[in-house]
Amino acid sequence: MDYPKYRAKVYDFFRIDAGQYSSRAVREKTAELASLALFNRERNCTDSVCLEPQIGVPNNFGVFVDGQRDISRATWTQSQPGQIEELSAADSRTGAFHSPPKVSTSALTTMIRDFAPDRSNYGLSEEPIQEDFSHPDPALTLSRGSNVPDTERTALLNPSRTKSWDDRTAPIDVEGQITRYNKPLDKLRAICARGGSQCFHRLNPQAWDRRVIWRKGIVYPITLLPAVFLGLLLNILDALSYGMILFPLGEPLFAHLAPDGISMFYVSTIIAQFVYSCGGSVFKGGVGSEMIEVVPFFHKIAFMILKKVGKQNEKAVLATTILSYAVSSVLTGSVFFLMGAFNLGSLIGFFPRHILIGCIGGVGWFLVATGVMVSARLSGNLEYNLETLKRLFQLDTVFLWTLPLIGAIGLLVIKRFVKSNFLVGGYFISMGAVFYIFKFCLNIPLETLRSRGWVFEAPSSLEPWYHFYTLYDFSSVHWSALAETIPAMFALTFFGVLHVPINVPALGISTGEDNLNVDKELLAHGISNAVSGFFGSIQNYLVYTNSLLFIGSGGNSRLAGVMLAFGTFGIMLVGPGIISYIPVVIVGALIYMLGIELMEEALVDTLGKLHTLEYLTVSSSIHCQPFG
Repeated sequence: MDYPKYRAKVYDFFRIDAGQYSSRAVREKTAELASLALFNRERNCTDSVCLEPQIGVPNNFGVFVDGQRDISRATWTQSQPGQIEELSAADSRTGAFHSPPKVSTSALTTMIRDFAPDRSNYGLSEEPIQEDFSHPDPALTLSRGSNVPDTERTALLNPSRTKSWDDRTAPIDVEGQITRYNKPLDKLRAICARGGSQCFHRLNPQAWDRRVIWRKGIVYPITLLPAVFLGLLLNILDALSYGMILFPLGEPLFAHLAPDGISMFYVSTIIAQFVYSCGGSVFKGGVGSEMIEVVPFFHKIAFMILKKVGKQNEKAVLATTILSYAVSSVLTGSVFFLMGAFNLGSLIGFFPRHILIGCIGGVGWFLVATGVMVSARLSGNLEYNLETLKRLFQLDTVFLWTLPLIGAIGLLVIKRFVKSNFLVGGYFISMGAVFYIFKFCLNIPLETLRSRGWVFEAPSSLEPWYHFYTLYDFSSVHWSALAETIPAMFALTFFGVLHVPINVPALGISTGEDNLNVDKELLAHGISNAVSGFFGSIQNYLVYTNSLLFIGSGGNSRLAGVMLAFGTFGIMLVGPGIISYIPVVIVGALIYMLGIELMEEALVDTLGKLHTLEYLTVSSSIHCQPFG
């Protein structure tokens, strides 16, 4: 290796960059740094806000044009003796620039200058600024409103120097954080704007994707059909058990109102399902239905009105009774809504739990008694006397109420060993299939089965589902009798208020829902009950068992809930004539099963867990149901 030539090359290499570190270049860089500091100091103080000096890594050579805040460095630079004045100055007469010899500037320096932080972050003005830092190259003079000429060092992307402080016009939140709104009007405006843009996107054929339409519009709804069918089956069974006994059918005046009770049940269920599935409830697969616990209160209200008005005025009795049902629903919804609005959902924790358990056990006994009445085709209320006992054990009656009871007990036993979401629905479908197999094998006419109490009677006329609306006649309402039922309405509301805040958290625990807000659920219940009352129907709530079955079978989706609501509406349009083909044994078994489960929850599950006095209180509450 030729060391002299090598040393010459090394010397030439360092000699090329020696100009950057010469005394003249150092003075120019020092002057540039001083001018930057002086400019920022004057800029900060013109707005009557002088920023504090920032202590940190110095921004050497004026790299940060917009973000330079080190005032102390500028003061130190000015105080140095022998500071050399800037060589380039604008001639006041000609306006020309006299630039010193060019000094090379690194690409990193230019890039950082171009991408300096936004001055608006420091509360400063966004007006264009002409910034002349006596840079050797006049073409590189930076300003807010001007652009650097395109060179090989120019960035490919030229970001905006301004920042939109209006949340509505900001393009995207890069960090994906939720936008906070200070005013409800801004939030509503943002929701409307977002909804409008989404609707425009959905309706624009150019934005349609065939694969997305096939996957989300056809395949996904089909996967929800099994859960929807199960939900429809549960709604039908509940309508035959709850809705059918909405009026005291044992009383001849109300005996023909079973189809109207079913229609009212469907209206209440559909309204509740739409409210919960469209965002009212945090449970995406929540199922709304009639509140079975209100049936005893409804019967009491009906008999109070019947006693006050008299059997001779049938039209007034029916008009007053159905209006009292709707008013009680509006009252219940108002109480629910107020509790949710004032965040009073936690007050349920102060109510003695054993009192509520006693009420649940009383409802269980009421359902068992109702199952006996419906299955045995008894008229009037179930009276606990020797005459009723003889009637129940007559040869033509004993099998009517014992077979459903055996079927309910058999289902409860099977449920202890078989854990399946389709067990209940499949069991009752099998009962209906077996019943009609015997019917066709024995060649028994359907009219004979109806006359002997094995199948429900057909409606007197093919009335549409909305027939119960014809019962509303405000000119025939007995207002004094309606006023006497107000205490019973408040008792009904009080029981619902105690029941919902307990079942909803239980459903949250069973489904693993961590974002449960009882107050929000109370608001949803308030809306659904009030709307149901204004539509002339009855109370509803989020059913624990049905929701658990529906979610467990794959219906944990708001779309599934909406499909269930539309399916229930279709069943309602068919009309109440379908009940003339329903075997009594199915409805009786379902009512028995529900009643036995509630009594088991009150008497068996609490045995050994409650204090002796508390357990006696529960037993006394159940005893008061039949013997008052």
